Amino acid sequence: MHEDCAFTYRLQFFQAIPYLVQFTIPKRDALMMYNVDPTKLYEGPEFEEYCISEGKYLPASRDRTPCITCPLFTLCQPGFEEQVRRIQEGENPSLTEGCAFPEGSLEPANLFAGLTQEQIDFVKSKVPILND
Repeated sequence: MHEDCAFTYRLQFFQAIPYLVQFTIPKRDALMMYNVDPTKLYEGPEFEEYCISEGKYLPASRDRTPCITCPLFTLCQPGFEEQVRRIQEGENPSLTEGCAFPEGSLEPANLFAGLTQEQIDFVKSKVPILND
């Protein structure tokens, strides 16, 4: 992936974070036909998701136990669950495809809205271009 495209994707991912936080999936286990528990391997249809910590796309079926201690886990886990839900419904699992972002929303200052200081520091350590 071209560096500019990868950067744009990272920015789009961060912009999608407030959207991800809004997901509420009642009785998750009852609604999911595929496992979304990060302590167990996902065995549903394969898809890739972007990992900020690793700085690349990773397969959904990977060992996700390291995610549990990641500062972004509380944001990424609902996103993973939403991607699995979309796959179950026969939809595209992408959380950013077809998204339109309001002007200025991808500016670094706006990307951190709603994140804790620990999450902001973590993101800045992984995506240095976002440092002040």
